[in-house]
Amino acid sequence: MKKVPSTEQIVMVTLAASEQKQIQDYLNRGRRHRSVAEAELRDMFVERMREWVAGEGPAPTAFNDVESEFHARGLQPPFDLVPGELELISKRASEVIQALTPEDKDRINDEIFEEYENAMKRSQ
Repeated sequence: MKKVPSTEQIVMVTLAASEQKQIQDYLNRGRRHRSVAEAELRDMFVERMREWVAGEGPAPTAFNDVESEFHARGLQPPFDLVPGELELISKRASEVIQALTPEDKDRINDEIFEEYENAMKRSQ
């Protein structure tokens, strides 16, 4: 009998798969932030996050590239430097989710579960 994953497991695997794709895309495009000093990269991270949240600039790609450079270096992105922005993103996401119809929620759940299954197949 197949073990049914928890919602948390599904979300974590799906987010990890999405992050891996984002990092691979960044690496395939030439890793343009390779030579940026770590302190400057932290500043860029904060600036790009703020631009993204404010709806300004070329984000989210610009933000994703900076975040991916941290991962490429084996470092964790400094999310602790942007707590207000993370709170705002969480609030906006909650509002969007609450506004979804039951049909939209079912469709999204199906898509997330499908991504989870695909990620599990790739990891075997």
